[in-house]
Amino acid sequence: MAVERNNNSSHEFPMASGASPFSYKKNSVYQKRVVRATKQLMNAVVMEKLQVESLNIQREIFQITDMGCSTGPNTFISVQNIVESVELKFQNTTKTNDTKIPKIQVFFSDHSFNDFNTLFASLPMNKSYYAAAAVGSFYDRVFPDESLHIVNCSYGLHFLSKVPSEVEDKTSPAWNKGMVYYSHAKEEVIREYETQHEKDIYGLVFER
Repeated sequence: MAVERNNNSSHEFPMASGASPFSYKKNSVYQKRVVRATKQLMNAVVMEKLQVESLNIQREIFQITDMGCSTGPNTFISVQNIVESVELKFQNTTKTNDTKIPKIQVFFSDHSFNDFNTLFASLPMNKSYYAAAAVGSFYDRVFPDESLHIVNCSYGLHFLSKVPSEVEDKTSPAWNKGMVYYSHAKEEVIREYETQHEKDIYGLVFER
């Protein structure tokens, strides 16, 4: 049975809302370029790794999620790249057997304070999938076991589940003097961030 995780000490620091001039929606051109540039790689991975014949597809629904979707619009580009690759994979497979092309459902997942209103108000009109929200941190349990077929996370894993407690403790050698970054920080500070990163990644990969 998978181990449940619950980071009671974690805090939510959502992106600025979609209406803000400082929002991710209005300040993510660089990220958009990278998402577009990885389209061919995404397609190649789906075509190679997705074993359509052995999938457990309940009610003929193929489920995808984008973890850390923020307010868009980059999440829509990532999702569309995946959806197109999945559709192509199924189309190619149905030519050789009786596999049906399933309906595709996409869950846009982020913290509860994410601006989902802005996100869903800007959903593409010509989307070929069913959209839904899934609220929660990807460092906690968001979905049941074996309920997803593809999980995407772009520009999200560099966010830690929480600020290392030692860097906020004024009595600790790793106190970071209240700064929210660790560039040019002393070795003790960097070590605490590295340790927290290892804990988070270990939990994501091995506790699920």
